[in-house]
Amino acid sequence: MDEQAKKIYEGICTALDNRKWYYDRDNDRLLVRFTVNGDDIPMKFIMFVEPQQQVVRAVSFLPFKVPEEKRREMAVGVCAINFRLIEGNYDFDMSDGSLCYRITVSYRASEIGDGLFQRMISMGCAAVDKYNDRFLALSKGYLTLENFLKLP
Repeated sequence: MDEQAKKIYEGICTALDNRKWYYDRDNDRLLVRFTVNGDDIPMKFIMFVEPQQQVVRAVSFLPFKVPEEKRREMAVGVCAINFRLIEGNYDFDMSDGSLCYRITVSYRASEIGDGLFQRMISMGCAAVDKYNDRFLALSKGYLTLENFLKLP
């Protein structure tokens, strides 16, 4: 296995240790799983290294599927939120209604460390915590697309 990828993976684990967060390690896949309690819905994250692409990713799948009849509205809502985000983005799969937040950073020809991992975690948690309940309300029909788009 690539030594740089292993070093990046250990850096992710150290970043989580520095936060004193519990996480599950998968050393063979260079992957960690952790859950963060936000303001409403618990947020599950997977953070991993992809040696072939030389990137580190943090992904949080939202814990619901968007019903087929709400998927067009959700697609518009996801586009509107992605336009607002500074880092990372939401991915929406129209075929099955799954929705996730993803942030990716390349480490090709770079020295990255704790500050970057902390930023990825913080930005991911902030973005998911801010929008997960809104996306859920839109998918359940508790919030119209018009009202969703008006929210700050």
